[in-house]
Amino acid sequence: MDIKEQVEAGLAKISEQIAQVEAKQAEEIRNVGTSHEETVSQMKNLVERADALKSRIDEMEKAGNRKEGGSFKSELAGELESHKAQLDELKKNGRGFRMDLKVDNPMTTGNTYTGEVIESDRLPGVYFDPDRATHVRQFLTQTSTTSDNVRYVQETGYTDGTDVQAEGAAKGVSDFSLEAKDAPVRTIASYIRVSRQMLDDTAFLTSYINQRLPKKLFLEEDDQILYGNGSNENLEGITAVAQSFAAITGLSLVSRFDALVNSISQVRTDNGEYQASAIMLNPEDYYIMLVEKDNENRYYFPDAVRFGGQPPRVAGVPVITNTAVAADDFIVGDFNLGATMALREGVSLQFFEQDQDNVIKNLVTVRVEERLALPIHNPNAFVYGDFTTALAS
Repeated sequence: MDIKEQVEAGLAKISEQIAQVEAKQAEEIRNVGTSHEETVSQMKNLVERADALKSRIDEMEKAGNRKEGGSFKSELAGELESHKAQLDELKKNGRGFRMDLKVDNPMTTGNTYTGEVIESDRLPGVYFDPDRATHVRQFLTQTSTTSDNVRYVQETGYTDGTDVQAEGAAKGVSDFSLEAKDAPVRTIASYIRVSRQMLDDTAFLTSYINQRLPKKLFLEEDDQILYGNGSNENLEGITAVAQSFAAITGLSLVSRFDALVNSISQVRTDNGEYQASAIMLNPEDYYIMLVEKDNENRYYFPDAVRFGGQPPRVAGVPVITNTAVAADDFIVGDFNLGATMALREGVSLQFFEQDQDNVIKNLVTVRVEERLALPIHNPNAFVYGDFTTALAS
């Protein structure tokens, strides 16, 4: 392949890339109404490269019109002609042979190319390990607040005197206790500092920051919702107030399935008529359950779950695998009725030049934060335990 053919092949490849980026832009416009800055920059770069290659082809064609062939081409053609007999032999029997072409000024990549003469293809963006796919917030009722505190009234006791009444006898008396409780708004936040030059010169950096920082914030949010201890600036999480696992009297627990069914029953029958909406497990425990068998060597989960990708359920309740849950722990509950996520300020990502010595150092501070409260108004809707303790019981 001569130089012109190489350039034409490069142009064809760039044309394919332009078509791919055009499709990507169309999808972004459909989803968010505009094309991402990184995609626009990528398209601009491809068009500039295409224009440069077109100009190079034009120059070579003009030069070819002025100069038929060229000394290198003529010399190479002569060498090939001198090996005509060997070429004929190759066509006849299919065997290879060695042919040394004697050219005064041979061109090789090693001694004539300096730097990135042949452009590398580049995949857009930054590649990093995947983030958590689901978050606890997805299973909670959400609302908004305009205060720094969410107050709610919780029934802390109820004596039910409802009964049949004999003629002339006194009616049964009922009594209840109500208590006002507070769920203070807490802030979850982080920041990074980058140079103005990095933001200006690295097309994908803004998009990378927009993806990465909020995802990291959601990890801390998950931990607070599940395990916050309520002290200092922490949320009071579900496990801090949930019912502790308690084995049903007379029930022999031999597997993780037994412990989870016991917990579903506990949510339903102890202190209320809650219907468990989710079972949250660490993936490690879920995969152990996936291969668990009964005493007759039969798998608990059906083949449709183990091999077909069917969503796993225990007693009809969906199993949610989430690395936010500590290994060996399980949290079973009615997440819809048990708690409310009250957002004072949703997740926001802001860029500031006026921070510390940013102006004199050309730095930009990027802050991500949210403000939220977590009223767990029905703690009996949740059961929290660990398999080690549950199975030992």
